[in-house]
Amino acid sequence: MSADTPTESPRPIVAENPFDASRIAPGVRRFRFPSDFSAADWFEAYAAARRIGAIVGPHGIGKTTLIRELLRIAAGEAPADATDERRVPLVDRLSDPLVVAVETAGRPTLRRLVPHESGFERREALRFSMLVRALHARRWVIIDGFESLGPLRRGLLSSLARIGGGSLLVTTHRPLIGLKSLPSPRPSSDLFITLVHRSAAEWSNANESAAREQHQPLPWSDAELTALYERHRGNIREALFELYDRWAEAARRAERSPT
Repeated sequence: MSADTPTESPRPIVAENPFDASRIAPGVRRFRFPSDFSAADWFEAYAAARRIGAIVGPHGIGKTTLIRELLRIAAGEAPADATDERRVPLVDRLSDPLVVAVETAGRPTLRRLVPHESGFERREALRFSMLVRALHARRWVIIDGFESLGPLRRGLLSSLARIGGGSLLVTTHRPLIGLKSLPSPRPSSDLFITLVHRSAAEWSNANESAAREQHQPLPWSDAELTALYERHRGNIREALFELYDRWAEAARRAERSPT
């Protein structure tokens, strides 16, 4: 077996998967700011950009999870693993957020996202005019997948935010002209390994008797996980999806095997 292929669990539990979407969907887990850059630092950078900017990065690095964490903080929750006791600036000016995602299957569609404990729930489709009215009303408008709107609509929303004093936060996969790139998630193999271990630990705690029978709830070494992360080029979401598939396949094999 090659070094970059995770080994399979000897006795995974069929009814549970540590990497189920309910455990790893964007926003389910709290975003943890790095030790050298706190939540207060992020909001200070957003204030310096006049509350108009973009979280930039490729698929699967945690942009949506960061947005969910910012919404939690704006609603009064303390940051996860908070060590910075400074008051988070701007929070009192970021009220009544409107969060939307740009769906790109066919014609681009705006879909309202409602924050909840499991990340975001997708709700009704919205007209573009809803974003315009929200910016006029100085609501905090957050758009996931901003580049899919096209240059004319992007330019209109950015201009409205600047002229009207609105707050605009978007995610993009590449820097866009006229939008300040804000501090964004910095994926690493260490972060990926931490997420995998946390998922396994939570699964083990929820399945105590099964974990004792299995002895090893996490069957992959850190070296194997690093190789998997690198093969997916830093896309943590896709790497976790692969672990889900591998765990499920091993579970099916174990179910067919004699005890």
